[in-house]
Amino acid sequence: MKRVVFFIGLTFFGYAQLGCAASLTMDGQEIYEGRCAGICHQSPPVRALSKQQWQIVIDTMNKRMQSRQMEPLTDDERAALVAYLSQLMQ
Repeated sequence: MKRVVFFIGLTFFGYAQLGCAASLTMDGQEIYEGRCAGICHQSPPVRALSKQQWQIVIDTMNKRMQSRQMEPLTDDERAALVAYLSQLMQ
């Protein structure tokens, strides 16, 4: 898991200056495609990580966005993203 988080972190770091923005009404798929996989970096396949691992990755990315003066996910966006990823894992 450390390797996955490290890989995601390195990938995110390279694209962090793009400034990913999101609508307040986005659903989980739109958030994943727009803020994670589409604009900032390539995300690992959803089933590559467990729900718990995804929650750690999302928290880590939120902290990195804040440290780079980017708008982090809101609580609602985070919940929608976790729900979307959980649904795909089933």
